[in-house]
Formats: sequence, C-alpha cells, structure tokens
Amino acid sequence: MTEKQAIHRYYKMALPAMGLYIISIATAVWARDGMITSQSVFNFWSQGNMGLAKAVYYALAVIPIIAIGGMAWAHWRFITELDEYMRMIQIKALLIGLLCMLAMATGWGMVEMLLRLPALPIFWLVPIFWLGFSISLGFIRAKEKGFGHEE
Repeated sequence: MTEKQAIHRYYKMALPAMGLYIISIATAVWARDGMITSQSVFNFWSQGNMGLAKAVYYALAVIPIIAIGGMAWAHWRFITELDEYMRMIQIKALLIGLLCMLAMATGWGMVEMLLRLPALPIFWLVPIFWLGFSISLGFIRAKEKGFGHEE
C-alpha cells in the first residue's frame, strides 16, 4: 500500500471519529447544563423518570470513549501501513504528544492543588494530545527534510 492510500484510509476512519468526539462532547455538555437547571430535554423523553434520564447521560459519557477508540484504531492501522522511516516519525510525534498531555495534566493539577484554581475538565487532554502530536509532527518532518539546516 502506498503512503497516499494509507493516508486516505486514515482520514476515512479518523475524521468521522473526530467529528463524533466533538459532537458527543458538545451534546454531553448541553445535556449536563439542562440537568443542572432541571430543564433537561431528557425529562421530556422520560416523563420525569430520572432513572431513564441518567441512563441516557451514562450513554452520552460512553460515546466519546468509543470515538477515541476509533481515532486510536485508525492511527494504529495507519502507522502499521507505513514504511519503517515514516513509522518512526509518527511514533516520535505520538510520544511528544503524550509528553505534552502528561506535562499539562501534571502542571495544571499542581496549580489547581496549590493555588486552588478551578479544575480543568479532563476531556481537554485529548485535544491537548492531538495538538502536541500535530505540532511535533510538523517539526520532526521539517527537521528530517533538513529544513532550517545549512549543509
């Protein structure tokens, strides 16, 4: 399989999973705000049955996990379809993305604890990871191509 074909297959799986993640997070936040104000749309569906409404909220909490699994599976499949050199670049970027996410989680956690600041919603760690991955992938590719280095 060529790299272009692998990229096409990756986007075919990853973009819908990313869309599902964003939509599910937005829906969960919207539903939470409705539950807090007791104006939840789920109360209409459940005829005031909070047990059913809570089951729907639990389902809304699981959907982003499924979306993250889809993104991870798409990326895993993409990496395995690349040659060794491109695979190395992807893995380096993944590790840097993970380091960014861990540094942010640890740093903000310490700031929360020591300065008593509001908690950072944990779902922000996924965008932080992908941002760190994307930026590092650009720098690694530029470095590997010799961009900015005089020979």
